[in-house]
Amino acid sequence: MTSNILVRSNVQALILGGMWYIISFIISPDFMWEKRVQSAAITSTLVIVVVILLNSIILLPNLYFKKRYFTYSLSIALFTSIVAVILNKYFYNPDPPFQVSELSSMPYQMRERLEFMQQGPAGMIRWFTTLVPVLLGLFANNAIELTLYAISKEKENVALEKEKLIAENNFLKAQINPHFLFNALNNIYTLILSKSEKAPENLMRLSNMLRYMVYDCTAKFVPIQKEIEYLNQYLSLVHLKDSKGLNITSNINITNRDLMVPPLLFIPFIENAIKHSNIDDTVNGWINFSIDENGRTIKYLVENSHSVHNSSKVEHNGIGIDNIRKRLELSYPETHIIKIEKSDDKFTAFMKLSLT
Repeated sequence: MTSNILVRSNVQALILGGMWYIISFIISPDFMWEKRVQSAAITSTLVIVVVILLNSIILLPNLYFKKRYFTYSLSIALFTSIVAVILNKYFYNPDPPFQVSELSSMPYQMRERLEFMQQGPAGMIRWFTTLVPVLLGLFANNAIELTLYAISKEKENVALEKEKLIAENNFLKAQINPHFLFNALNNIYTLILSKSEKAPENLMRLSNMLRYMVYDCTAKFVPIQKEIEYLNQYLSLVHLKDSKGLNITSNINITNRDLMVPPLLFIPFIENAIKHSNIDDTVNGWINFSIDENGRTIKYLVENSHSVHNSSKVEHNGIGIDNIRKRLELSYPETHIIKIEKSDDKFTAFMKLSLT
């Protein structure tokens, strides 16, 4: 991306700078082109090149596109003022001024205008005219770059919507996988046969999970409280695998429960942990996870045991986490981190997301 901006900026700088030089040549009288305007046109052309490169490579990406509009405007105003002062002091102010013989050969109206521009308050007008190439370069460069930026964002939005449709379909196939669903139904069926009082509430948990996936998860964002409830319901059904309970511990610290997050954000990491932790081994299998929210930043840590026998055959990554990676890369390209690490005795998955 940086190389594309650099190439595009150089092309714009050469084209716009060259156009300014040609225009200066066309509109200038022959005697003034040789005496004064040629050097001024060359200087203006170089200024346009510098302005476009600075604006495209530094100011727009680091200020304007990050919505720091005031800082961007202030930077442009400061830069143009400095350029105007330097140009007027060292480049555009004729030294020595036009000779008498030169002035006498000029048309009367032009001679009066030059004499007027070299003295009195009209010097301020000359000061502002030096900004013309700077402002034209900025205007043209911004028109091009902002148009390309809008087109790029539109493409990203289209890709995001397309990815969302694909992800929704994958969620129905992968997030509650058949293995979990059949286990949950079998466990609930066993509770019903034994006339356990826990059967109705667990059946309701499964119903709520399916309802959440089919209806709520079609939205772009959901309250984080619903995500936590979905996660707790999932774990409650997992615990039915062993009446003595499984080694799963959690630490959830959420202050703003109405914070909006992408749906099905947490469950893929837990599913992978259950798949690879050998959680059925109530002695050696374990899962620990934590969710911390600070302002609009979420930190999610999942740690689990792993079997030495299975670790060489499987990777601690699945369809669910791949979906999460793709969605976050599109929705939060610069404000999220996902790290998955493996040591001798555990897997660690960490996600940090700053919601903008």
